[in-house]
Amino acid sequence: MDTTVERLESTTVRLVLSFDQAEVKRAFGKAYGDLSSQVAIPGFRPGKAPRMIIDQVLGREAVRGQVIGDLVPDAITETVDSYEFFVVGEPQLDYEEPQPDQPFTVAATLTVMPEVELGELSGLELVKPVIKPTEEQIDSIVEGVREQHSVSVDVEDRGVQQDDFVYITYQVTVDGEAMYEPEELPSMFLQVGAHYYKPEIDADLIGMSTGESKDIPVTYPEDHNDDRLAGKSATFTATVDRVTIRQSAELDEAFFERVGVADFEALRDRARREWEDQANADVDGLVEAQVLAIMTERGSVDLPDTITSSRVEELEQEVQRRLRLTDSDMDTYLSERSQTLEQHQADLRRSAEREINQFLVIRAAAKQLDLEATDEDIEEAVWTLARSMNKTFSEMWEMLERTDTLDDMRTRRTTEKVLSHIIEQASIREVELTHEAYTEGEWARGIPGLAFIVGDDEDAETEPSDETTPGEDESPDAEAEAPVEETDKEAE
Repeated sequence: MDTTVERLESTTVRLVLSFDQAEVKRAFGKAYGDLSSQVAIPGFRPGKAPRMIIDQVLGREAVRGQVIGDLVPDAITETVDSYEFFVVGEPQLDYEEPQPDQPFTVAATLTVMPEVELGELSGLELVKPVIKPTEEQIDSIVEGVREQHSVSVDVEDRGVQQDDFVYITYQVTVDGEAMYEPEELPSMFLQVGAHYYKPEIDADLIGMSTGESKDIPVTYPEDHNDDRLAGKSATFTATVDRVTIRQSAELDEAFFERVGVADFEALRDRARREWEDQANADVDGLVEAQVLAIMTERGSVDLPDTITSSRVEELEQEVQRRLRLTDSDMDTYLSERSQTLEQHQADLRRSAEREINQFLVIRAAAKQLDLEATDEDIEEAVWTLARSMNKTFSEMWEMLERTDTLDDMRTRRTTEKVLSHIIEQASIREVELTHEAYTEGEWARGIPGLAFIVGDDEDAETEPSDETTPGEDESPDAEAEAPVEETDKEAE
């Protein structure tokens, strides 16, 4: 077979596949043999029907279709792989019907992803936020550790106060009749102010001393779980048996030994380190976002509508699949996001364009830097996944192959290698921020790829903000904003 390749446009390629007479003759022989074996023809054993009978029963078109199916797809695949084209959709074929005693030529027009020129990838100027805690935040963490190791201490020299823990024995009297025998009075443990039982009881306990009793008027609701009290006014007689408070651990040698540090400064250092590790866990993703944005800007191409629309359709199918899994519908989906159908479709198109452009620049960079994921990379990733899921390598590989996940794994690994290499060659300027300044986002204004943090990017809705912002619930709130400090650092 001879092949010629012509790029008609940036996304259109024309292949001309020429098969000589011998190849065509062999293909016709195989086609007749296959059809004779696959189709039951009365009067003939499988595989024994003459060609003339097959033509009469199935038609010459069936034979020619088999010949084309045997010759053309493999030839196109071989050429596409050789030239490393990324084909979108099905090829458009143009040919004269093949004849068993003549050469056969097919013209195949393919829609392919455009080639991207990226230029120099080393020395990119990037910004890396470094989130630092305030001294007040470290104080708060240390105090939290002390509270975790707090102990209960009896209070005997004062009356009950808000937040004290109180042990009481009580009697309830309704219509002049006591509910419990004196020797069988129930007891209760509560924290004053927590409204564990009834708010008025909490309030009336304040000021009482150990051993003191007090009659507290209460009214029980109609739906109270004890029918004897439901809707009734009663007297709640409380006797304070014990008052305790939770006392934070003393900062002494025994405490430091319990928490595994040498001294107070070591405790603060550990608190600072853990806080910074947590707060900065996702900042690497912001550096990668900058690299992708710069690469995409340099290598951005005008994508044909056929390519973008194909990805939009896939994204829409993913949305519909998720809706089916959650037994929901599009109207609910749009309502939850306060979107119209037109806005939803516009979001999908922006997402599709961004994904395709990022795919193209990573693919181009991988080729330019010779950093494609190797078979060894994939095997190591499969081994790691197999161990984490308690499976053998073969079981894991078969599962990934069955679910068409291996190609995705290869793409992810290639992306990791490309981004890691470019970041290692970049000039990185670190910007120190408090957590408050970081979350406000003004520091990111004007930095490629980070406009969504500031909130003025049209694609902000589709950016994975939960992957780029440390969880505020787990980091103490900043009480004061420190000045922004900048340092230059060459990436090693």
